[in-house]
Amino acid sequence: MTAVSAPLTITNTVTNQDNGSTNVPFKVGLYLSQDNVITTDDILLGSRTVTSLAAGASSSADTSVTIPSNVPAGNYFIGAIADYAEEQSENNETNNARSTSGTIQVN
Repeated sequence: MTAVSAPLTITNTVTNQDNGSTNVPFKVGLYLSQDNVITTDDILLGSRTVTSLAAGASSSADTSVTIPSNVPAGNYFIGAIADYAEEQSENNETNNARSTSGTIQVN
């Protein structure tokens, strides 16, 4: 567990596991969650845009986010959802979310 009370940088990677290239830019949403199942109902911390990805290719970035001041103190998972706004047509929509294995403590 890591204590956090200031802005933080989240290193994140998205990989195109489909057979074809992405056909439109899409966003990767970064979330704060009380459990390790990341959904769009969790707290959106920020996002980044991926312009395109060839089949099998990856895109990595360090994304700076700020935890909103109204988030209650406690332990949280950080997670990401690729294409959280559903901008990209995909063969498999069920493999877009991942979370950290450990938690951070928000003060």
